[in-house]
Amino acid sequence: FPDNRPGQVTVEFSVKKDIELTIADNGVGHDGRDDPSGLGSRIVMLLTQQLGGKLSYTKLQPGLSAQIRAPRGSSHGH
Repeated sequence: FPDNRPGQVTVEFSVKKDIELTIADNGVGHDGRDDPSGLGSRIVMLLTQQLGGKLSYTKLQPGLSAQIRAPRGSSHGH
């Protein structure tokens, strides 16, 4: 969060038919590209690929939400 201002990060995790992880904050969001390009975003994208899942972003007012949804038991033979 810029200028040392306080912020809030929310993490939600559920396991039902799929595994679902949602991370949201009330920060400045991102610059309008479809996929944010920071280091954290690249790490999340790689994790999603390893899980065989899908990643989606939702703009919040203010902030950004990232959601990973992946099939259960997707250990890929490990």
